[in-house]
Amino acid sequence: MYDLVIQKERRSFAWIKRTFFINSGSHHFETWYNNGHMGEMKVKKVLSMMLASLMCIGNLSTVSAAQKLPKTLSQKEINEAIAKTRNYQGKEHVYVGIGGHVQVTNEKQKGTVTWLSSNDKAIVKTNKKGAMVTGVKKGSVRLSQVFYKKGKEEKKHNNDFENKEKLAFYYTSLSLNLGDQVTIQTNQQAKLSNSHSDVARLNEKGTLTAVKPGTCVITATYKHVVGDTADQKEVTETARLKVTVTSKIIKTKTMKATVSDPQIAEKIIYCVPNNFEIEKLPIKGVSKQSRKRIYVDTHGVNEKAKYPAIASLQGKIITKASDQGKVRIRYAVNAPCKIYVDGLVLKRRMIISKLKFDNLEKTILLANQKSHFSMSGMSGQTPVTMTPHNTSAVTMNDHHQVTAHHLGKMDMTIKGDGLTYTRQYWCVNKRTYKLVHDAYALARTKPRFSLGRTGSTIDCSTFIWRTYKKNGINFGSNSAPVAANIAKYCQAHGRLFKAPKTIDALRPGDIMFISSHKNGRFKNITHVEMYISSGTDLGARGPSTTPYLKKAYGSVVEGDAITDNLVAVGRLKL
Repeated sequence: MYDLVIQKERRSFAWIKRTFFINSGSHHFETWYNNGHMGEMKVKKVLSMMLASLMCIGNLSTVSAAQKLPKTLSQKEINEAIAKTRNYQGKEHVYVGIGGHVQVTNEKQKGTVTWLSSNDKAIVKTNKKGAMVTGVKKGSVRLSQVFYKKGKEEKKHNNDFENKEKLAFYYTSLSLNLGDQVTIQTNQQAKLSNSHSDVARLNEKGTLTAVKPGTCVITATYKHVVGDTADQKEVTETARLKVTVTSKIIKTKTMKATVSDPQIAEKIIYCVPNNFEIEKLPIKGVSKQSRKRIYVDTHGVNEKAKYPAIASLQGKIITKASDQGKVRIRYAVNAPCKIYVDGLVLKRRMIISKLKFDNLEKTILLANQKSHFSMSGMSGQTPVTMTPHNTSAVTMNDHHQVTAHHLGKMDMTIKGDGLTYTRQYWCVNKRTYKLVHDAYALARTKPRFSLGRTGSTIDCSTFIWRTYKKNGINFGSNSAPVAANIAKYCQAHGRLFKAPKTIDALRPGDIMFISSHKNGRFKNITHVEMYISSGTDLGARGPSTTPYLKKAYGSVVEGDAITDNLVAVGRLKL
């Protein structure tokens, strides 16, 4: 049995050597293999690793790296993720919504703990035991959590307080601990002042709060008129109250607290024209830092993500919010959701519609040819408008019938569900028309992707070569050249141009040359595709789960045409 396995694996090894170990000094591996130093399981394991490596090499031809979808979160992980939105332990700045609450610390120290505020305005409430901060009204305040050892606490009553003929305080002296509050009373309508507000803070209502060990003096001033009508005079009386804060501070932890008032519509509506879209979460009244901590939960079924804010339904990813408060949308849905932000839970409804059009191939027309504009998938929750622009070359009537008149294009702007999207219709010459339709004809055969490019298999440059070859251009080669050599051919014929800043500058049939890394070839070109229309290209790609794909024909796919890695454009005369 072992010999049989080895014989089978030797045939596989011969193919791998030809494909993978060309000029790579692989004779050491072959010697090791031939000497029987590999058991059956090792053979299979090594071959599997080699095949996986080959697949990775194939993926180098894709525009975007493959993205693995995250697994479903357990309920425990969901609860932990929600708890993180409220956890500000160790942070110097906390954000909490009005009525929301966040945890700022669970630190334990010897002694007594109190919370002190930089002002007496009721912006937040604190809970000593749970170290929770609750938002009361919008604003900012500096909080101090103080651990201290209690000192002497004494309040001496003043027997002269009942004597209305002489100004007097209710107390003769006060000894307080940190955080203690007491109401300062006098037997007259006196004006109060404080010698050291950093020791004890006195507000307009006469409430005194001990905030720092030390001594301060509260002075009462009372002005009144004495004497008969004929002999009246104004008299000013004063009285003083000594206040001592006796606590001994062990440790102080300070932080800034900002109270927000998050606002978001009852219905959150998005429209997705592709399989993948990034939109900003339409929430107002929160900081950039708060956006990093947003968590969106739909029906309690979530997906694990790199970022803390995600939403899903029935195991499928709907949204994944980034650290800038943006939302990655993958599927259409209409479902209730909960948004966790600044210690609040906002219950809303998320509606994601999926915009669908006729095949893109139908937007490439000849003069006097007709087509029909149609779309579907809008939610019906918002008005939808369709506005044509540049209608001299291509026109559309009230029944959405599109007619091509002469060379040029028409832009159709669609607005609805928060989306603004442009659909283009082109009137092209016969050779460009045939080129585009030949490309789709080849795509519909659903060829298998392979860098070997033998038989019916295909890679990115083979797709371009076969399509153009049918239209009389073989790029000077009887076999498919690499993408960089196609670019060289375009340059030699004066038809290679700089990459445009916007996709709108491209035309149907343009060859897009892309560089994802340095490879030593002409302009470091690693990939090539054909531009079609409406911001979409068509090309062959290796195995990939990239979300930018719009429609797949086997390994030939429609995708978002992007300029990020575009290094040149070939526009051959057709």
